[in-house]
Amino acid sequence: MDLEETFPVLRNYQLKLNLRKCAFGVQGGRFLGFIVTQRGIEANPLKIKAILDMKAPTCVNEVQRLKRRIAALSRFISKAAEKVYLSSRGTPSTYISQPPQVVSSVLIHEEGGKQIPIYYVSKVLNGVDGRYTPIKKMALSLVITARQLRPYFLAHPIRVEVNMPLKQTLEKLDTSVDL
Repeated sequence: MDLEETFPVLRNYQLKLNLRKCAFGVQGGRFLGFIVTQRGIEANPLKIKAILDMKAPTCVNEVQRLKRRIAALSRFISKAAEKVYLSSRGTPSTYISQPPQVVSSVLIHEEGGKQIPIYYVSKVLNGVDGRYTPIKKMALSLVITARQLRPYFLAHPIRVEVNMPLKQTLEKLDTSVDL
């Protein structure tokens, strides 16, 4: 039934499957660390063996320690960002930040007036890189971002927002050669 839906889509977009990487008529199997069956996606028993083999707490101290760990985990999960993928609507933006010894940027997608982070890029500057002028650091962070986010840059028009006259600097031939 799923194949009846999948093959017309593949034909429509003229996509081909690599038969060495495909398996048809399989009841279930491992995929990306999970067990996939007709019932759905299940946890791989080999990956959760430590949790399954964990003994129950036997004293008050162990119960309190478990309670603290669960509270810390719940705080982490509540702050976890939702995963967002670029849609064809809108132009994603790249914000570049430049603290003294780090260059970082974030790819943002605006949807419904809300900015949603998609990908973060960060690099610690060591040695000579840390002594660059601010405009050179900005250019370096743009190069690092463009390399790491190349698939996004090729597939979508990207708007880069910086707080320095980077465009004017790159347009001047004598200074851009120095960069």
